[in-house]
Amino acid sequence: MALALDTGHALYADIVACICVDDDNTVKDLRGDTCTPHANVVIGSGTYGRHFRTLLNGSNAEGVALTAGHLVKPVSTPVGTTVVVINAGNSRTSRGCVTNGPTTNAPGPACYTGDVPAGHVGGTANPSTLGTTDIIGTGAHMFAVGWNGTSANFVYCDGAMEANPSTNLGNANDTYKATYIGGTPSGGYGGLAADYVWYVHFRKYLSEAELDALYTSLGSGNAFALVDAGIIEGDLDATEAADVAAITGDVIITGTIAATESADTAAFSGGSTPVTGDLDATEASDTAAATGTVRNPRLVIGPLKNNTGTLLASETGATVYVYQTSGAHVVTKTGQTTNGSAIMTVSDAALAAGTTYRYVIALASGAEGMDKQAAA
Repeated sequence: MALALDTGHALYADIVACICVDDDNTVKDLRGDTCTPHANVVIGSGTYGRHFRTLLNGSNAEGVALTAGHLVKPVSTPVGTTVVVINAGNSRTSRGCVTNGPTTNAPGPACYTGDVPAGHVGGTANPSTLGTTDIIGTGAHMFAVGWNGTSANFVYCDGAMEANPSTNLGNANDTYKATYIGGTPSGGYGGLAADYVWYVHFRKYLSEAELDALYTSLGSGNAFALVDAGIIEGDLDATEAADVAAITGDVIITGTIAATESADTAAFSGGSTPVTGDLDATEASDTAAATGTVRNPRLVIGPLKNNTGTLLASETGATVYVYQTSGAHVVTKTGQTTNGSAIMTVSDAALAAGTTYRYVIALASGAEGMDKQAAA
């Protein structure tokens, strides 16, 4: 199912680039930049789902070119974090940089001496902050590099902060952009040949807790906290088609929202105080409104989109039919709406928190769609 950024995630506004392989086996930036793989780049899959494999030709990278690229350390906000998820690190050469950076001492991630993740500085400088985990030939990893103005930088790998010196990393620059994933395509500055699952750059110096949350969210099939579970669009297969009397194909419904993601929605209807950030199991049971009034269990659905990907914001007069997964009817809710972010919240005392329900949405326009999720 097609991938899309989770607009309710606490880090959504800080994402500058999010590059991955979508369900159509196309390399995409979920922030909209155009990605052009080298002819020798191949698509595959592994521990964390689909990946694109970059290569090295001598000390030049054969990777993925970005049309617009993205600023790495702008003068006005000279902070950033780059998170890289790989199914495999295959080889490195020279400075082992993940992105191009040969001219302006711009910071970025790399793999260097000892085959460890490293904080790389562009130009002729070698990586200056080294981690400790060997990421070449050792399977899947998530590593990250961050820089906080001129005061600190870090290297993180697989759930642990491996280096965090109180020193500068790279120069602020308003013209340099990362425009190539896999290393530097010319000049012999090297690169990291790897099976890339995710490349994400943030305009924020992430905390260790934020990095840990991203790491623990990784799973098979490109599962990642920054993206929605997927969307159901158009025709369903024979099994799914049997689950609903009529699917018009006019509506694309965002896939099942996990219990923790339900709590990330920017604004709930029904009187509850807006909640941000993932909740653990104990906190999830405490999501009665801050005023102390107990709210009904709810389904937080969306963002809803039509078949061209347009958000269906501010819809009114929708009807939602809710069923047990066994097929038994639970409740019909009329007069439902979507908010400005195309999120629909369905709340009723007949729902039970933690129970998975199947629902059919019928919009006032006559378009229909179906999905299922657990109430929270």
